[in-house]
Amino acid sequence: MITWLSSLAGNEGISIKSPLSGNVLPVTSHPDLLYNANVLPAALCIKLTQGKLLAPFSGVCSVSLQYNRRISIKHRSGLTLHIEFCATLFAKHAKQKQLICAGNVIAGQQLMSFELTANQQNAGHAVIMLSHHHSFSEVWACQRQVNAGIDPLLIIKQNNHVKE
Repeated sequence: MITWLSSLAGNEGISIKSPLSGNVLPVTSHPDLLYNANVLPAALCIKLTQGKLLAPFSGVCSVSLQYNRRISIKHRSGLTLHIEFCATLFAKHAKQKQLICAGNVIAGQQLMSFELTANQQNAGHAVIMLSHHHSFSEVWACQRQVNAGIDPLLIIKQNNHVKE
């Protein structure tokens, strides 16, 4: 479960940089009922302001779902971040989407670019899901504007009793 704070400043833990630029919101703010039903325990929504996806950390990148709209990045620790776009965003603009990289990626590497148009108010959202990992005790986020590759999206606190 994500705990929403007024600010991430001063919280100790592992900082995950935002892979996208936009406004961070609870997943319940997503316009699609599939996402806003609050059944995803460690998920949030980003209302996109830019059509660029960056690797938030080094790991292995894979794609799935129709139109390759789910991008998963697995860190060597086992943590996996899933970034899922609305099908309508890619279905209508598949030719304007370019997957740059799958396989091994490094933090900050551009993975995808796509065009956002002014009339894509509902399609211009992405869901970020964090797979459950036994070594994490808490996940923190806050509602604000983030820039891809620059601003932290999440801070994860590790369990004290887990040995790596």
